[in-house]
Amino acid sequence: MAYSTCMTPSNPSRRPVSPFTWIGIIVAILATLLAVSSGFGTRFGWWPFPTGLRLLWIAGYAGLAAAILSLIGAIKSRPSTGRAGLMRSIVGFTIGCAIAGILGIWVLTAKRVPMRRIPPHTAVRRSRRNSAQAIPTSAH
Repeated sequence: MAYSTCMTPSNPSRRPVSPFTWIGIIVAILATLLAVSSGFGTRFGWWPFPTGLRLLWIAGYAGLAAAILSLIGAIKSRPSTGRAGLMRSIVGFTIGCAIAGILGIWVLTAKRVPMRRIPPHTAVRRSRRNSAQAIPTSAH
């Protein structure tokens, strides 16, 4: 039986994984779930619209934190260190950047669009027009 003289174990699945790798990918997955659930929760009436927007903000910051944590995990698990988890860190970094980037673009787009005040009677007119029991109008 031959013994290896290198410092890393011969079985790559037994190499230690940086905790930043695991924390980064878990935060990235949680940020994704939070971003998705904010819209569904608002749609199904679980919470009001401003709460759904606040959850999107939190998901964006969580995605940014996941990208930073995963980047630290990737640095700590680069091939020369003998640690495993580089691909996990790259996946966490990609998910975190995607969530933070998409939500950041939405925020920038919303800030560029001018605010337009919708008169209160417009919503009433639209709801009457779309209702199943339309009010019959007389021909003039």
